[in-house]
Amino acid sequence: MAAPFTDGAKDRPQLAAAGYLLARLAGGVIRELREEAIRIDSLLGILDEIRRAARLCADVKSFLRLSVDLLLCRRPLLDLIPAKLMNKERSVSLQGGIRLTYRLNKGDIWSLREIWLFECYAFPADIHPQRILDLGANIGLTSVWLANRYCAKKLVAVEPVTSNEALARR
Repeated sequence: MAAPFTDGAKDRPQLAAAGYLLARLAGGVIRELREEAIRIDSLLGILDEIRRAARLCADVKSFLRLSVDLLLCRRPLLDLIPAKLMNKERSVSLQGGIRLTYRLNKGDIWSLREIWLFECYAFPADIHPQRILDLGANIGLTSVWLANRYCAKKLVAVEPVTSNEALARR
């Protein structure tokens, strides 16, 4: 029985074409797997945020509001929010009697997410500052979190943008 592809020179174009097709097929499969992995990772991230929101919120209404807002501020859902609802003030009640007010926009909600759900401003060591100065306080999410987390005797928050400052004072 003769071995396949016995005449190497004559079979090279066919082998190259077959290799090219296999590479394209494998590339497409890999691309689809990568896209599916991104979708799964995104879904797991959303579920983690909702789990964290459930632990953080003081009541069901606040939990539902925060969870929906976290979902809405992702593409493509963000594009579906009517312009008249963008920047509408929202409030949630948190454990410990804390009430946060933010606007329905990606910046405020991502800040709330980073600060309150993921505690991105936690100090790396076990320190307890007596005074905290928050320069560029935005809407006050970090200021309230720092005051709650570290129980400093004095906290000063400075915000030059009047619309943010008004929200921070609440």
